[in-house]
Amino acid sequence: MKNSNESSIFPPDETQIIDKKAKLKHKRYDFISGTIILTDKALYFKSLKGSLSDEPLRIKLENIHVLRKSKSIKLVSNRLFISDNQGDEFIFAVAGRNELLDKIETQMNA
Repeated sequence: MKNSNESSIFPPDETQIIDKKAKLKHKRYDFISGTIILTDKALYFKSLKGSLSDEPLRIKLENIHVLRKSKSIKLVSNRLFISDNQGDEFIFAVAGRNELLDKIETQMNA
């Protein structure tokens, strides 16, 4: 899917692969709701309006150092842990995590 939306959060030279509803861990028990979007070059998180941050998060695929799945509350298989080369860590709770993880891995190995 080409980026044809002028208000899109990613540059026009990037192609969107998939998007999923997600929550980004902000503090110990605080999550920010939004959408996680995978393009051919980066992973984006856009929070819902009225959330703590209106600025989208961008993680370049080439900078991802650690990518692993885990469980929320040791029961629900929906967590995605990402660490980049700068040492920043991001924890997402993602609906459809396995599909997203497969597509991220495919893009990183492309």
